[in-house]
Amino acid sequence: MTIQLNTNRYQTLTPSATLPNGVIVSCPFYIQITSDQAKTLLNAFRSIRTQQAIEDGLIEETITPGGITIKTQQPSRLTQVEQEMGMSEDALRQVLFARGGIQERVLIKLCHLTGIELVSAAQVQQTYELWLNHIFKTTNEDLSTKPADQTSKPTKTRSRKAATSVAK
Repeated sequence: MTIQLNTNRYQTLTPSATLPNGVIVSCPFYIQITSDQAKTLLNAFRSIRTQQAIEDGLIEETITPGGITIKTQQPSRLTQVEQEMGMSEDALRQVLFARGGIQERVLIKLCHLTGIELVSAAQVQQTYELWLNHIFKTTNEDLSTKPADQTSKPTKTRSRKAATSVAK
């Protein structure tokens, strides 16, 4: 049986797959970018948004006789780039500068819309492979150093510790 990504109730693929034994493996990831990279992305997004707003008549540009440009914004309506991104410029600013990284789908979509590449699929795949190799190597080494009869028995470390601490 081939493993395939699950579909949610909105008929959208999710980063999870159900294995033949019923276990669900979920693989969402977050990407932490630097403050300068966030500023670059936000400025590129703003540039596209402003251009689209001018083209759609949402912002009127007036140049005074002294050469000063005055931009007057009409009541807010999302531009095409904001609609494609699924959020306004203000919401995007909050997402970009939040702690803990950015959900992969948001960052990849933003990079696609702005034409700025910060991370490639190969780099993400390499990171996952390194991590999986590390955790499975560690697990397999731990199992191989124990006698065979101990690897199949569940341990009761917690319950012993809990009983010991309650008795004291």
